[in-house]
Amino acid sequence: MTVEPETGSYYGINPRHPIECLLVKIGDNTEVQKIGINEIKNFKYEKGYNWKLEVKTDTLKNPPADKSSVEYSLIKILSKTKAK
Repeated sequence: MTVEPETGSYYGINPRHPIECLLVKIGDNTEVQKIGINEIKNFKYEKGYNWKLEVKTDTLKNPPADKSSVEYSLIKILSKTKAK
């Protein structure tokens, strides 16, 4: 998984209040996806860096309505480089 140096936003239940999110690319997929800022367990995000992470992915059978059906856990930080 790669994590972009800047965050994005999406709208949850309340369309007036955007929610900050991580911009990530998962596996060989080149399309940027948005995930919650705290959705990678044991990962502390810092803006301004390009991250390459090894993560464990679990699919939840019955996720809460306000959560993703995919859960990510940090295994290892492969690289952290300052964005230009």
